[in-house]
Amino acid sequence: MTAHIYPLEEPRRPSSGTNNVWYEDRRTDQVIVFVHGVLSDSSSCWYAKPSNDQPGVYWPDLLLNDKRFAGYSIYLGGYYTDVHATQYEVSDCAEELYNALRRRSDEATSSVLERQTIIFVCHSMGGIVVRYMLTTRPWEFADNRIGLLLIASPSSGSPWADKLDYLLKYFKHHQGIELKWGNWSLEDLDGRFRIVVAARKIKLLGAEACENRFVFDSKWLPPREPVVPRHSAGAYFDRVRMLPNTDHFTCVKPTDENHPAYQFLVDFHFAFSGPGAQELEPIAMSSTAPQVGPGIEFSSLVWDVRINKEGDIYNELTHKGIVLPNKRPYLFELPPAEVQSGHTTPFELIWDGRTTEGVTLRHTKEPTPNKVEMSAEFLNLPTSKNPAHFAIRCWDWNVYSMNMEEYRQKPNWREDGMDYAEKYLAQKWKNFMMIISFPKPIVFAKRPFFEIYDSSGGSEVRNDELTAAYQQCFYCSGLLAVLSIQQPPSPFSYRISWLLGESRSGVTSALFPAQRRRQRIFAQKMLRMRRTVDGEEVNDVDEARQIEAGIFLIIASVAEHVQGMLGGAELDPGPLEISLMVLDEDRPKSPPTGNKKLPVLRMVAGTLLGEPGNRSLEMFVGDGNAGRAWKRRMVRVFDHKESDPKRRVYQLSQGARPHCFLVSIPLIDPSWDALIYGILNIGTVDSEQAELLRKIGTSEYVEHLTSFAQSYVLQRLVELLNL
Repeated sequence: MTAHIYPLEEPRRPSSGTNNVWYEDRRTDQVIVFVHGVLSDSSSCWYAKPSNDQPGVYWPDLLLNDKRFAGYSIYLGGYYTDVHATQYEVSDCAEELYNALRRRSDEATSSVLERQTIIFVCHSMGGIVVRYMLTTRPWEFADNRIGLLLIASPSSGSPWADKLDYLLKYFKHHQGIELKWGNWSLEDLDGRFRIVVAARKIKLLGAEACENRFVFDSKWLPPREPVVPRHSAGAYFDRVRMLPNTDHFTCVKPTDENHPAYQFLVDFHFAFSGPGAQELEPIAMSSTAPQVGPGIEFSSLVWDVRINKEGDIYNELTHKGIVLPNKRPYLFELPPAEVQSGHTTPFELIWDGRTTEGVTLRHTKEPTPNKVEMSAEFLNLPTSKNPAHFAIRCWDWNVYSMNMEEYRQKPNWREDGMDYAEKYLAQKWKNFMMIISFPKPIVFAKRPFFEIYDSSGGSEVRNDELTAAYQQCFYCSGLLAVLSIQQPPSPFSYRISWLLGESRSGVTSALFPAQRRRQRIFAQKMLRMRRTVDGEEVNDVDEARQIEAGIFLIIASVAEHVQGMLGGAELDPGPLEISLMVLDEDRPKSPPTGNKKLPVLRMVAGTLLGEPGNRSLEMFVGDGNAGRAWKRRMVRVFDHKESDPKRRVYQLSQGARPHCFLVSIPLIDPSWDALIYGILNIGTVDSEQAELLRKIGTSEYVEHLTSFAQSYVLQRLVELLNL
């Protein structure tokens, strides 16, 4: 037994609310990172208040005086958590902590992430935040040796968060809601972290502990379950250690080195770094790389697919350990990014530390809305001693469906409801990981499953032998599907598929026959007017011109209204677009990737209709700004300067000038929100005018414009067409 470590005076602590600072940088390659729990901070979480004429005790300060930890620097990690944190979720907390760990400061020689060995000491939600960080960025910790102490950290939530459900919802406190028992996001994180532990994608050793009693303990009250019970605190490593005579708060406030939490850290340190410490080499880190040619190596590829409830996809691909032959240009050809429905965007580099300096992207073929082919070019030769890494991202819009009702509107829909995501591996990689996150509204008729396909014969054929051999590498839990393979065979396509089910809530977009007929008559009259005036059809020309004149009066009123919203600012009519679009079901079109003909949105009137690209515009429901407005029956805003990718969804019509700003407003029947008559577009192709119009894209002005469109524009159009 070592001598007792008692502080002689009040210990040094950061001020209240301070996180992500160095407590002591000893210029070592080992660091202990303390991460506090919910509604706490680095100052109060680890501090035992003064008692019996003894000064307070601060756990990080105890470590400074313990020779067993002399080789460790100490960092106080944390995140924003407060009663008023509201929308600040676990993912935001993890991002804040990660950015702090990789940030260099004047007071330290290097960042936390640059240290070889990192031991995380986590309390309560701090363990959830660290687990989230490790599972979403495993490649960032692949070169570190990670120790993880989870103290009273729930894997499946805390039943006491359930008891506070009313207050959590009242304050809209997302962190607390995510701590509720069986919360879907905790279940999702649980599945992800189990994969990290089982597959050993990180050199990780962990241990778990929990309190043994409730916060308020009295002989006059019946015993109550701890805030985080044993079965929630222990899920990943060996048997969870119960810390005697501690509650949810005192379990991380050691008063001396004999406190059970302090002993827990000492015992873990011995197992982690002592003479008998086990080697922590991740399975993924093979010593030899498969060769695809002289001087060519590829280490790991991670494809992260995140699908949202609108059927859009955010893709991230992280490539590590690229080694190329000494032949300029130093190019790595990316597999084509292709979608069967909707449209995709070009790749862009992610500069968050995953990308080597001097990497650029270039198109190898002219991109189309459905297919992008690009390559990565390296300024310096990637060698075995200095391999290249890069991360890229792209967005696919209107690709997936949430249920069979939506799926039947896709060009290549199948009766069995099968949909899938697939990655073709042309190169031989050491490791390949594919992660798909599904949105909550999706309806599965069959859980996601995994297959390997061979396309060497020109058409894709399932390879049953490989599919069976690698089933153990596939994991699916709830809304998460993960494939993790070491040295995957190539060239093959790796596919995760799923079968969609019927909507559980019924078809909310269905129209009664009378409403369906009304919608179609409105579109037919508008299209007949356009085609008659253009000489494509022989109808009553005078009637058509009269309708056209009436529509232009309505468009002029819209322009005056917008000008009034902008305080009377002059709007140059040259680049200004105010147009109307309707759904043409009588002349459907086949999309580039399918044979089934689908209705398209066409422009029937507008200030820029004279431009050939606008006159011939054909847009499928769900594509582009107007198509998305129709599909979701809500206003869509496109802004070419916007950083949010959802406000940059755009499909350029051949021969038309690109918009700089565009608002698309669905004209919805006031008595039946599933009945859409058309789309009112307000925008500009001029960048200076876009600066002026950008104001009407804010939520307040969008709401006002929507009200005007429904109450005035739609009403006047219905009267004009005698509906």
